[in-house]
Amino acid sequence: MQHHTLIFNDDFEKHAEQIYETPQWPENPSVYLSCTSQTDPTVAPKGKENLFVLIPVAPGLNDTDAVRQHYFDFSIQRIEETLGINFKNDIIYRRDYSNRDFATDYYAYKGNAYGLANTLMQTAILKPSMFNKKLKKSVIYWSANNPPRTRRATGNYFRSGSSRSDYKKREEKLTH
Repeated sequence: MQHHTLIFNDDFEKHAEQIYETPQWPENPSVYLSCTSQTDPTVAPKGKENLFVLIPVAPGLNDTDAVRQHYFDFSIQRIEETLGINFKNDIIYRRDYSNRDFATDYYAYKGNAYGLANTLMQTAILKPSMFNKKLKKSVIYWSANNPPRTRRATGNYFRSGSSRSDYKKREEKLTH
């Protein structure tokens, strides 16, 4: 298994429709795997792997324990069949993290992990600015924003009382 592995379903258009057009739990989702221990052996015990399994889903869905179990079983079966490995019985630690966790832990609207909206128009360079034109002397920070002249994620908080020039001065100190 590589560090990054994508397992696409047969009909990605339908999966995308179930995320963006008619929000629902996907019937046959694509799966993204991140096996971080492939490039950093310190993230797992010796002889073990650290694997994240991600399924893109729409925000605001009813996230129950039964739904999580269904997608866990689905993902493991898809991975085992596609990669030709059996590992379900070797899992020693499992943590599910989905919409309700993002909503509870980060106050993310509808449990959205991607920021303001889960749309292409708010992805990458199209994300809103950190500076609100209507709120002078304020900076909005979160990891889903585009910081000026840097890609550093700063955390999730709102800081008022700072001007754009104050922020630029702090950034210059950090980058020099």
